[in-house]
Amino acid sequence: MHTENAGNVATKEEIEEAMRRVVEALLERINQLESRLVHYREQEEKIFKVATLADLWHVGPSTVRQMFKNEPGVMYIPGRKHPQMRIPEEVAKRVRERLTPKK
Repeated sequence: MHTENAGNVATKEEIEEAMRRVVEALLERINQLESRLVHYREQEEKIFKVATLADLWHVGPSTVRQMFKNEPGVMYIPGRKHPQMRIPEEVAKRVRERLTPKK
């Protein structure tokens, strides 16, 4: 089968090959976008302030600071008087798990 297009003639096989390349390119682009979405969702992790965790866990801010003082993964942001502690959700879960009594 032949198709006329502005004076060019393409065979059925050429058209199918061109369509296959387009589909492959689209699938590759979809994979790239899905990969970015997964990365974006990973970056969306909650990061808690000391006061927020203190409210959630019904303890005082000084208790939270003490609990996370030497914990790997805790971030410190320079402040006027002293560094501000920021606690990623995964770190908070890890500490909570460790401190929760086992049955």
